[in-house]
Amino acid sequence: MRALVVLVVGCLAGCSHGGDASGAAAAPSSRQASPDVQLAAHPAGAAVDTPATLQPDLAKAQALLRPEETLDSLTFDANGAATAQGSVDGYKSTAWAVAVPAGRALTVSLASANQNISFDVWDVNVSGAVHRGEVDGREAIVKSSADTTYLIRPGLPRAMARRDEQGEYTLQLQLR
Repeated sequence: MRALVVLVVGCLAGCSHGGDASGAAAAPSSRQASPDVQLAAHPAGAAVDTPATLQPDLAKAQALLRPEETLDSLTFDANGAATAQGSVDGYKSTAWAVAVPAGRALTVSLASANQNISFDVWDVNVSGAVHRGEVDGREAIVKSSADTTYLIRPGLPRAMARRDEQGEYTLQLQLR
C-alpha cells in the first residue's frame, strides 16, 4: 500500500482568481479553513466504494459562484474516477460540484494547453479555498472528515481574464 500525505490549506482573502473585482475572495460563512495533515491509504488499482446516495449539495455550491460561472455536477464511476472537460473564456467558466464521502481523499488533476488556466477547490462547508491552483499547482489532494461537496473552479488569473484569454481543459478526478 502506498500512503498519500494530504495537506489542506485555507485561503486568505484575495489570494486566488476566485475573488471579486476588488480581489476579495467570496466568504459565504464565518467558519475558516484550518491547516490539516491527514494520511490516506489506498491499494493501487483497487475499486472504490462510492455510495450512490451521496449527492452534491448544489444549493451551497451555487451560493459560492460568481455571476459569470455556471454550475455542473460530477459523479464517480465504479472505480472512483470522473472526468470533466470544459473551457474558460475570460471570466466565464463552469464550476464542478462533486460529493465526497467522509474519510476519502479526492485527487484532482488539470490538463490544459493554456498554462495560465488553474483551478481552486472549495469545500462548500468551509470559508475559503482548500486548494489554490495559482499557488498550489495543477494537482490537488484533499480529504474531509465529514461527507461534503467540493466545488472545483477552473479559471484564469484576473489579468488574463480581463483580456478575455481563452482555453480548454480536462479535469481528472480520483476518489481514494
